[in-house]
Formats: sequence, C-alpha cells, structure tokens
Amino acid sequence: MKKRIQSIAINQTSRIIALVYFVLMALIFVPLGVMAAFEQSVSAGLAFIALPFIYGFAIYLLSLVGCWVYNKLAPHIGGIEVTLSDE
Repeated sequence: MKKRIQSIAINQTSRIIALVYFVLMALIFVPLGVMAAFEQSVSAGLAFIALPFIYGFAIYLLSLVGCWVYNKLAPHIGGIEVTLSDE
C-alpha cells in the first residue's frame, strides 16, 4: 500500500534531526577537543567541544526551513511516497 507524507511536524522533526547530528558530531569532536586541550591549548580544546553545539543549532535552523518548504510544496507536487505493508 502506497502512502504519501502530506505534512511534516516542523519543530519536532527539526529537534530530532538536530539531536542526531549533535550526537554524531559530539562523538567526533569531543575526543578531538580533549586531545587538543592536552596537546595544544585549552582554548583549542574548547573550540572543538563547542562545535557540536554550534553545528546542532545550525542544523536545527536549516531543518526548520527545509520542513517548512516541504510543507508548502507537498500539496502542489505531491509528498514523499512510501510503501507500507501489513504483516
């Protein structure tokens, strides 16, 4: 059975997307920040540790815009189509 997504909850979707990217970036940049703090300077380490927060906020804003655009376009050109099955 094929279904189309007509509308996306803008705030909830943006929060989830931002949280996923925050966690992924934290897994990369927090260890780098700790290493930089020990090898170079504390300010370099803090810069690396701040990156996931900055990136998460930027992704939140971009996904807000993306969901809003999707909600405006989907009624006119059709939404994302998914195939579901009853098992």
